[in-house]
Amino acid sequence: MEKMATLHYMDIGSLMKNAMIDTLYDLLAKIGYTHPLHPPFTHGPIGALIVAFAWAWPAESCADTFCCYPPITLS
Repeated sequence: MEKMATLHYMDIGSLMKNAMIDTLYDLLAKIGYTHPLHPPFTHGPIGALIVAFAWAWPAESCADTFCCYPPITLS
């Protein structure tokens, strides 16, 4: 007696996940983006947080360091 091939819950979930990811990559490829999604989704927000903290840091706290001395003047 032959065993029938059955898909378990995890197999169906994996197939659906792969289909959704493939669809996303296909959509992005149609507009010309063929790179991996990890760099912009991971490093972009983290870089934005670092810049936000750097801009929010009070300038007086680093006035004696090289980064803020001498003051830059625009003429």
